[in-house]
Amino acid sequence: MNSRLRASERQEAEGALNAQLRSVASDTPVILDFDETLWLRNSTEVYLQSLWPRLPAVLILFMLEWLRPWCWLTSNDAVSRYRDWLRVLTTTLLMPWNLLLWRRKARQLGPRYANRRLLEMLDQGPAVPLVAPLVATFGLRPIVDPLLRAIDPRLRLCVAGGFWSAFRLRRQGKWAALQQVLGEQTARRALYVTDSAEDQDVLNAVRHPVLARWPDARYEDALARGYIPFLYSSRGKRTGKQYISQVVLKRDVMVLILAFAWTQPNPLLAAAALLLMHLSFWLVYEIGYQENDVIGEQHEQAPTLASGYSEMRDRMDPTAAWTASLLIAAPGLLLLLYATDAPTSSSQTPQALIALAFGWVCYLIAARQAFRLYNQRQPESRGLLYLLLQLFRSIGYALFIPATTVGAALCIAHVLVSWLPYLAYRYSGLRLETPDRLLYIVHFLFIALTLGLMSRDLTTFLTSQSAAILLYFGWRARLEAGIWLQRAGRIDAVPRDAVPRGGEPEQSRDRYQEANRLLGPRAAKVNATID
Repeated sequence: MNSRLRASERQEAEGALNAQLRSVASDTPVILDFDETLWLRNSTEVYLQSLWPRLPAVLILFMLEWLRPWCWLTSNDAVSRYRDWLRVLTTTLLMPWNLLLWRRKARQLGPRYANRRLLEMLDQGPAVPLVAPLVATFGLRPIVDPLLRAIDPRLRLCVAGGFWSAFRLRRQGKWAALQQVLGEQTARRALYVTDSAEDQDVLNAVRHPVLARWPDARYEDALARGYIPFLYSSRGKRTGKQYISQVVLKRDVMVLILAFAWTQPNPLLAAAALLLMHLSFWLVYEIGYQENDVIGEQHEQAPTLASGYSEMRDRMDPTAAWTASLLIAAPGLLLLLYATDAPTSSSQTPQALIALAFGWVCYLIAARQAFRLYNQRQPESRGLLYLLLQLFRSIGYALFIPATTVGAALCIAHVLVSWLPYLAYRYSGLRLETPDRLLYIVHFLFIALTLGLMSRDLTTFLTSQSAAILLYFGWRARLEAGIWLQRAGRIDAVPRDAVPRGGEPEQSRDRYQEANRLLGPRAAKVNATID
């Protein structure tokens, strides 16, 4: 925010407050909102940012944002009523020592972000000094009270959310709570200062309302700083593409489940194990993503960087990523142990788990080194090395869990769907738009039929596992299949002048020409070779 705009906002806020101060009596109750008014930060978010140790707190908050349990309680205003309360309640119950740590931190944070200008204006009222201000907030009392005492011991917290019942204050409304505490007549005479339109019920009821936004106030989400698992993949590398849900979960993890877990003695346990193991793998894998972008920025003339790269670049923390990966892997490896071949006695479990964990750590180290090798090569030579990365994402899991021939065919199809378009891009400079979901079925059927015919045993592929694979990827490819069928009509059924040279649709030709223009001489050379 530039200085001129900040000065304008400050002048507007002070002007609104001064206009009301001129007309108040000396016994007028003064009620202040807390977050971003009396205190120029959001107390809930700062408390959540301060949780120690940081990594488990981030994982808990991340899971809460993913599960969104506040939406399970009600569909009406679920976020505003329950989100802050459930995040504080869950993290504090799981890490209760943080309430004690917060009291110490509040002694420093309270004065640091206090709105001193607001307090000065109230102390220097145009008439006689006003009575000591009261504070009314939707924030939680165990968080706000230590801050308030550190700012000014004279300030009194009259309305705040309880640790176990903060949602009730949201449901009741701040004006109803003020009437209960102060009485309706006293509350109506008050001067009320807030920055939030959520307090409209109070602003409409009191005699001296002030709605002012202070230029130094800032809201910062608890997950806005530091390392957050999977954040770099979704915002730094594949901005706006829902990469974790669409690729990591719905594609990678489902391939692993259909290829490996389907035929295990306990497929549900195996599926849960593979989910956790692949999330563990991905936390290490995305270190390579960030390394790839940094190296590209430093050494390539025209690096391909996502729009969120500059914001996310410094938030990657390899040590935290490895720690989170191992934490997530631990329950996954235990589940895998019992899903595949449970130890015959409880005394064998620790040894088997240690051996499995050692193997998994070696696998993660090997994958990380493979990505480092890939990043350190010239971009033109990476096409073949990319195959190695794809092997780690699927086929390599066969080191830990057995697969059938059907599962092997699916894993090979998975590798080809990812590798072949990338190989074409590296050797031609053109990013081809291919029907990836449809190609899963095409590659799988081609590999399965080839292996079946060569072994003279097609019954190997006539299984429920094959049916599940075709049903899942058939459903995901339904739109691409529909488009292909629309374009698969007979060529003699279309007028000759409606078919471009080479049978290429006009839209594809336009993209082709635009790519030529952007790539320049290199594209011309490549296309001349193709022609």
